[in-house]
Amino acid sequence: MRFRTKSRLAVWTSVCASMMLAISAAGAAELVSHNGFEACWSQALTKPQFLSLLQSTLDARSGCVAPQTGMSSGISYAICNTAACAGGAMGCAVTTHAGAFSGDFGSGIFSGPGSADNIIAPITTSISSCVLTISNVTLNYAPSYTVQADGNSGDYMAALLQSPLTVTNHTFSGDAFCTSLANLYGAQLITQIETSGSGTAADLLQAATVGESVCPLTP
Repeated sequence: MRFRTKSRLAVWTSVCASMMLAISAAGAAELVSHNGFEACWSQALTKPQFLSLLQSTLDARSGCVAPQTGMSSGISYAICNTAACAGGAMGCAVTTHAGAFSGDFGSGIFSGPGSADNIIAPITTSISSCVLTISNVTLNYAPSYTVQADGNSGDYMAALLQSPLTVTNHTFSGDAFCTSLANLYGAQLITQIETSGSGTAADLLQAATVGESVCPLTP
């Protein structure tokens, strides 16, 4: 009985098919075009490069805190109800900055410090109006990703799960009337800054970092 050995073409076809299946299972099929049989995909980022990308993506970004209106203790109010944002949009303009990031590439959880330039928040009520200044603003960024094996030797940032921005410190200042209003409306204003900042960060990180492969994973 004679046995026929597989041709080189058949063996090569089988290897390529196995590679494609492995990569597809990882959710990173497009990375096959990057492979040069090296330890990492040729277009993968190193860990320091990915952390630097997080910082540069979020640093020196302009945003807008949406106007807020309501009623409290029988007093109607409007906050940030002026055309102060880019393009004449209504709201309070805010510029945020990001510092160096750290994180766990296995879990996809990252964090980095941040700050914001002074935020000018006009407040108008049915009694009077004033301008509140929010200064000494410090932030914390905490994006997290769904991480998958990239089919080679690295991790693939498959999806952005969340990109929360938290205000960790701030100072309210203004005249006596305005600082008294800060006691009533300040917390919701800070919450709106966090909501707006998290949304802006999500859009930026989605475009810049999702789909990146990170390799090598050690040290």
